[in-house]
Amino acid sequence: MRNFLFLSLFFFAQAQMQAQFQAEPCFYAPAIEAMEQQLPGYREATQRTFEEAKRSTPTLLRSVYKIPVIVHIVWKNADENLPDSIVNQQITILNQAYRRQNADAVNLRNIFKPIAADPMIEFELKEIRRVNTTKDFQPSLFSLAGADAVKQTAKGGDDAIDPEHFLNIWVCNIKPINILGSSSPLLGYAYPPAGLTHWPANSAAATKGLDGVVILHKVFGGNKTFDVPTLGSVAVRGKTCVHEVGHYLGLRHVWGDGQAALLGGKDCKAEDGVDDTPHSGSQSQFDCDTTKNSCPDTPVDFPDMIENYMDYSSETCTNTFTKGQVAIMRGVLEGPRKGLTQLPLANRETANPTIFDLSPNPATDFIYLTINDLNQNKNHLLEIFDLAGKNILTKVLDQNNYQTIDIQAIPSGFYLLKMNGSMKKFYKM
Repeated sequence: MRNFLFLSLFFFAQAQMQAQFQAEPCFYAPAIEAMEQQLPGYREATQRTFEEAKRSTPTLLRSVYKIPVIVHIVWKNADENLPDSIVNQQITILNQAYRRQNADAVNLRNIFKPIAADPMIEFELKEIRRVNTTKDFQPSLFSLAGADAVKQTAKGGDDAIDPEHFLNIWVCNIKPINILGSSSPLLGYAYPPAGLTHWPANSAAATKGLDGVVILHKVFGGNKTFDVPTLGSVAVRGKTCVHEVGHYLGLRHVWGDGQAALLGGKDCKAEDGVDDTPHSGSQSQFDCDTTKNSCPDTPVDFPDMIENYMDYSSETCTNTFTKGQVAIMRGVLEGPRKGLTQLPLANRETANPTIFDLSPNPATDFIYLTINDLNQNKNHLLEIFDLAGKNILTKVLDQNNYQTIDIQAIPSGFYLLKMNGSMKKFYKM
């Protein structure tokens, strides 16, 4: 696990002097500390990345950003193979939340209405991919490798589709984490924005192909319930996916992931980095407690904003992003995740301005091809040459619009990629 993680999981914190149950759906702070031990300076670099996104001033604030989405249904048992109707329902929920058109937005308390905002972000479902697997996907306490297998065809999952230009969402049965004899269900997780030049070496996700959002099949879509040990039956309204996409777009939890809060106390010194979210020293416990006021604010002492999507309140009461959170997400879409909004609309609709498109460029471990004409040849012959004309790689591609090409074994330098008479230059870092 090489990246700064936002893991939405139920962690039953068990400290030596603590008997109180504490649900901790995002195991953020311990992951940061673990990475700091492996890569000194990691904590500071992570903060710089977040601050850069925060400072970014969106230049098209009144424009609607449209993010194309690929949903991967990776299933082992029949109940995990969710129908198209559930997928479409979840995309609708995302669009309502990220345009502030959700019906429950009216439930926001008056004191918070001045800071509520429409992110002006929409999601376009481009493809539903289904993979029947024999594998299980189970993370451990400090590693997502077992869960990340869902993103890899070779490990029983399904490879990402051009993660530079598409939001990939994997839906599967994530096996619970085993913690000191207890089972902790993991509802979902997302890697944060990466790839900025001031990050420490090797701090991003192991590969770009692991970027995206993973959601437990039981909480994908809405209008159902999910049984959680000790907490009982909790409402599912599609808000887990809203929460995880928030992490993917750069947001932290409203209580700032303080270490004291992780162990069931409160930490009023921790910050989420958003100026207009009220101070909160601890996460909500899947309730709608409007009396909760864990930390003082000045000059006005606001209660905790349990309506915020980035809390752990019940899904029946989360309904809002703030203006500050919107600024961060839109800054991310103009910075580290700008590729999501830069794929030409013609290419999104598989028109043919060119035979194929290549990203990222420069590349590191993988390049991603979007093939715009599947009818030109039955199979696509891909060839990579160095600038001296030497053939470095030859590969026959199947009939799929989106291809992932492994270039890890290729030395750094400039190369030409040729396919079906079209050629593009790229640089391997």
